[in-house]
Amino acid sequence: MRYLLFIGTFAGVILGSAVAWYTNGQSLLGVDDANIYFAYMRNLANGDGFLYNHGTPPVEGFTSLLWTLFGSVFFWFTSEPFGVLLIFNVLIIGFSLWRLTSVLRKISSGVVHPIYFQLTLIGLLLMVPGFFAWVTLSLMETGLWCAILLLTIAELTALLSPGSHSHKRFVALLPALVLCRPEAFLWVPVFIVLKFIVSGSTEHFRFDRRRQLLIEIAVFAAISGLITLWRILNFGYPLPNTYYAKVSPDFAQNFTDGLDYLSTSFDQNPLILIFLALNLPGLWRWRRSFGNEALFNVQWIFTVCITVLLLSQLITGGDHFGHARHLQPLIPVVYASGLLGLLS
Repeated sequence: MRYLLFIGTFAGVILGSAVAWYTNGQSLLGVDDANIYFAYMRNLANGDGFLYNHGTPPVEGFTSLLWTLFGSVFFWFTSEPFGVLLIFNVLIIGFSLWRLTSVLRKISSGVVHPIYFQLTLIGLLLMVPGFFAWVTLSLMETGLWCAILLLTIAELTALLSPGSHSHKRFVALLPALVLCRPEAFLWVPVFIVLKFIVSGSTEHFRFDRRRQLLIEIAVFAAISGLITLWRILNFGYPLPNTYYAKVSPDFAQNFTDGLDYLSTSFDQNPLILIFLALNLPGLWRWRRSFGNEALFNVQWIFTVCITVLLLSQLITGGDHFGHARHLQPLIPVVYASGLLGLLS
């Protein structure tokens, strides 16, 4: 069963990426701002540092330090690593989706049939354009961010299973989150709090959770301090460069823009609203219907993550790209949560 899940997940990701490639001009050059990343990756691989143009001072004109570092490794071997970057995205997205499905299989106690669940989830991702175009084909940091978020949520849910050893993997993912996108400064505290609550509801972690909490806070503080120091030393500023920022200082304007962004996203993909609606009744019925406390807690973890995702768009004002770029990394969680709601 495990091997079928593994093969099926990667087959679905490959198919979805092929469809996205075919319907988006059959190009391997990425989308829009990917070219900014390529300039930084190329200069970094050539030993010129974090430069966009030669002869200009260093500036942090990219969103993801981690994606820039990963890409520079590929540029060190070849001047046109676009196909390799696409394959890398396919691998990390396939692995993260498989890990999430595998965790649900392990803790569901037969309530969730893994093959049907996986086929339905992949089918939903294929049904509406946007997911594979952004997380694999775009060659931006969206795929890496998606993979790290899904893996973090998977390790959180895995803690609900007796005998789990996900604590170390969870801690290892915290630096990756911070290095991948600035939103991690919101997401990591949310994940740490969720982890503390989850470990308190699980007998085999209850007595260790305070020590684990201190470790997680220390790791978050250390990596945050290091990346801030790096920015000061390289660019002279402690915060991410604001040249490309789309956020207005006016909260009311951001809120209005965020509402417009969500409205447009729901219009482009009505399945988001449908599966959000399917999730809500399940939150109240899981424990009564099945007595499966672990899946009940999974529903709450998913719901908190989805809520943070939606609220963050209202705070930042959304995005100018189409097909809900900022929502795509957690679309699998939205669908999975709705599917669990249907089962209730």
